[in-house]
Amino acid sequence: MRSEASIDSIAGLNPDLVILENDNEAIIEPLEEFVPVLVTEGSNEEDNIARMKRDVDMIADLTGKNTEADALWADFETKVADTKAAIEAGGKSDVPVFIVDGWIDGSSISIRPFGEGSLFGALAKEVGLTNAWTGETDGVWGGGATDVEGLAAYTDTELNLVYNNSFNDNIFNEELVGNPIYDDLKFVEDGTMYELPKGAWTFGGPRSSELLLDFLAEVYGS
Repeated sequence: MRSEASIDSIAGLNPDLVILENDNEAIIEPLEEFVPVLVTEGSNEEDNIARMKRDVDMIADLTGKNTEADALWADFETKVADTKAAIEAGGKSDVPVFIVDGWIDGSSISIRPFGEGSLFGALAKEVGLTNAWTGETDGVWGGGATDVEGLAAYTDTELNLVYNNSFNDNIFNEELVGNPIYDDLKFVEDGTMYELPKGAWTFGGPRSSELLLDFLAEVYGS
């Protein structure tokens, strides 16, 4: 699994460089015996967009891809500007965005809201949107924790729910349907619920972020 790297498998690839965001010495020390290891920051709730740029630029420096990185950032900045313009033109920028994913564990449904400090939350803020989640986050990735009862706080709140179905649990479009708390939420009644495209990655780099920005432009610009 991605959280349990196989040292033998990596060694078998004979890499020139290994890039991690995990600073677990139990993984790094064995790797460093045969290959240079770069540990990136991975996430920073204080400023995840600036953190993303630091990570990418550091990788570009080590791989001799500075020209490509410059082009990548130019495209990203253009995408931010275009998304912001589309949202402003749509006239709904005052409607908060509630970004969530979730999973089913046994009979329990866990919901993870993305706070302002998450990468997706930072992107939403960058293009002028207000984040509906103001609760606590994990301090690293910008993710919060709630459940269907916690959603009751949004019963009468106008917002756009943007949800990721990455676990294929169909929580927001199937599993919670019929729950009286969920069915009574304004965004459920209004149908302002939008599923991210399959494969959207909420913890990625500039290209992943551009896909998320395109989706926000679609939701708020139409």
